[in-house]
Amino acid sequence: MRVKRALGGAVAAAAVMAAGTLGLDRLDRAFPPPLPGPEAISTVVVDRHGALLRAVSLADGRWRLPVSAADVDPGFVRILIAYEDRRFHEHRGVDARAVLAHALLVERR
Repeated sequence: MRVKRALGGAVAAAAVMAAGTLGLDRLDRAFPPPLPGPEAISTVVVDRHGALLRAVSLADGRWRLPVSAADVDPGFVRILIAYEDRRFHEHRGVDARAVLAHALLVERR
């Protein structure tokens, strides 16, 4: 287990150094901004059965209602994946090719 961690750390360090030498030191732009925390969800009032009675918008006037994955239409999820990340099912959470391509694109601007 220690060998795997050390190897993973070495690979990560090598990737960071390689990114710097290739002019890709602006990889922070390749990632989305942080998601809002739990305080960025509208206050909701529900009845004893869970039905929504009232919701209060946030200070910026937006409505952010809590939702579970089961509440989202599967068709919307398919469309979202097709639009945002065609290779979603082919990688383990981070599409390295897309990150590198975006970093190269940002560097050219």
